[in-house]
Amino acid sequence: MLSPYGCCRVSSTGYARSAFTSRVARSSLKTHHSHCSGDLMPRPPHICSCGQIVPHGERCACQVARTRARNKRHDARRPSASARGYGSKWRAARDAFLKINDRCAWPGCGAKATLVDHIIAHRGETRLFWDRSNWQPLCTSCHSRHKQRREQSS
Repeated sequence: MLSPYGCCRVSSTGYARSAFTSRVARSSLKTHHSHCSGDLMPRPPHICSCGQIVPHGERCACQVARTRARNKRHDARRPSASARGYGSKWRAARDAFLKINDRCAWPGCGAKATLVDHIIAHRGETRLFWDRSNWQPLCTSCHSRHKQRREQSS
């Protein structure tokens, strides 16, 4: 049987045998062979729940609209940053903390810290919110990537 590219034969084991060389390619058919420029095979599109055919790696317009509507509902219910305790008093305390602790505390990072993170999420508890031993300096990247993932999993 010929591969989708027409240059290689596919054996029963799922490996391709090139018509140009006798060497067995040790790659799956998802990648094109090195003698054929090494391009990746295009990924197939998927069908959205609304019935639209959507290219691989993209989102359907209905999915984007649903996400925007959900985010808008969430933001409408959420109190302002100032109402959650992040007002001028917090900004002054944060700036003073970052002057003393200017490097990211995430192991192996060491980038310039731009955020003060609560080690134990305060969930609106004032005592825990202002407890400086519960603060750690983080760079935006580590806060967005590592810390948020850890909080969402717990």
